[in-house]
This record gives sequence, structure tokens and C-alpha cells, in this order.
Amino acid sequence: MNVYLDRIEEVNPKLNAVVHISADEAREQADHADKKLAEGKISGPLHGIPMTVKDSFDTKDMISTGGTKGRANFTPSKDATVVACLRANGAILMGKTNTSELTLSYETNNLIYGQTNNPYSPSLSPGGSSGGGAAIVACGGSPFDIDSDYGGSLRYPSHCCGISTIKPTSRRVPRTGHILPFGGLLDHFQQIGPLATCVDDLKLTSSAYLRP
Repeated sequence: MNVYLDRIEEVNPKLNAVVHISADEAREQADHADKKLAEGKISGPLHGIPMTVKDSFDTKDMISTGGTKGRANFTPSKDATVVACLRANGAILMGKTNTSELTLSYETNNLIYGQTNNPYSPSLSPGGSSGGGAAIVACGGSPFDIDSDYGGSLRYPSHCCGISTIKPTSRRVPRTGHILPFGGLLDHFQQIGPLATCVDDLKLTSSAYLRP
């Protein structure tokens, strides 16, 4: 855990990729996971693995803005369904990653946290709207980030930052607790998926929340 938190501390001032960090809680949970592992008890396939989550998802007792000023101080009372699934399967939340406002832009920039920069060249864009997650995963600051895709928000940042992603089939991943509401003619466009460095990691991560 400390390796990832130290890496975030090192690179984030130039990237502005992680907008909220819960370091003490993450370390405490990691220590607990280590003790359980020593006892032969495993929470699931992601036992003890750190993660970050796009700021468009509700996270219990952690500010969840969706990149919009109207939610600048919004603190949910429960996790989004996909976040709850990941935690139940052993993943440990380190922090939230930057997004464009309401996830509706190919740039990762908003009036609360500002602009996220590309990890290979800070003068370039990491894409959007999941640019914060893509940038920190590409830099080795997080094993995986859970994100959303409406019109390319997973695919474009993964391309810009040289990492892997997948946009799952419609209705394979629950969207409850994500900032964009359900309904409308384009409802099936919005999907939830992971960003990681390789396809094997996508497969492992997805096993925690994909519906049959």
C-alpha cells in the first residue's frame, strides 16, 4: 500500500490526477488485510489490492463531486454498487480520481479541481472523462481505477495514456450510485468498466462485479 501512496505523492503534483486521498484509512485496511491473510482468510479475488475510483461514483463518507460545483461538498452515506462490490471482494480504496464535469467531455478538467495532465508530457491531455484514472494508473500510482464510458470516456484516456480498458456489454455492470441518472433514449450508452495496465488485470478486476 505504501508503495502506491508514495508514488501518488511523488507524481500527483504534476498530474493533478488524484483529487482526494484517504491514506490513513487505506493503510489501516491494508494492515487488517495482511492479518487476515496470515490467518488464511481471504475476502475475495482482490484481497488487499489498492484501487482508485473516478470521482463520478459515490463513495461512503468521502466527497464525491462528479466534477461539478453543485456537489463540491457532497459526501454520500453509501458506496455506489460497483464500489461496494469491489470492497466486498477485498479491494482497498486509496482515493478518487479527477473527471470532467458530469463526465461529459474529452478533456479532464473542472471548476473544482482543475485540469489533469498527461503522464508522458504534462503539456498534453490524458483524454477524458476518465483522464485522472488513466494518468495515475499509467504512472504506477494505482493498480486499477474504476471508471465510466458514455462516448469514449474509458477508451480515449486509455489510448492517450497507453494502458488497457474495456467497455462492458450493456447491463453487465450495475450503475447505481454513478452521477449520470438512468433513463432516456441513450441510456444503454453509459457503461462502467476498469482501467489497468494490462488485459489480465482487467479480467481479474471485472470478476468482482460483472453480472452473468
